[in-house]
Amino acid sequence: MRLNSNAWNFIKAVEYADDEETVLRLLLKRAAGCGFQWAFAGRVPTAATQARDIPSHVLFQEFTGAWAERYNKRHYALRDPIVRHLQRSRAPFTWEESYRAGTQREDVKLIGGEAATFGLK
Repeated sequence: MRLNSNAWNFIKAVEYADDEETVLRLLLKRAAGCGFQWAFAGRVPTAATQARDIPSHVLFQEFTGAWAERYNKRHYALRDPIVRHLQRSRAPFTWEESYRAGTQREDVKLIGGEAATFGLK
């Protein structure tokens, strides 16, 4: 696979970043260039992950503050259709695809509906 110069420049910028805040800023800038407004990075919890262990899985979380607080306080990562999709597959997907494929319909409705009220789609 051959990377274009933009990808190499991004990798170099991350490599030479002085701190986590700079890495976060670089990632968000890159994500914005792809049309994303919010971003999250971390290890995907397994089905056996306990709620108390979720914070150790998070590298960064850049959502509207009120949504991030609710999502974390209510341990939605353990119920999120997107997280469940990531537990099954690493192939690219859209939120809509993960919500459509979600088998826990009450979680799809709850989390999807609440996320939408905070401006996430």
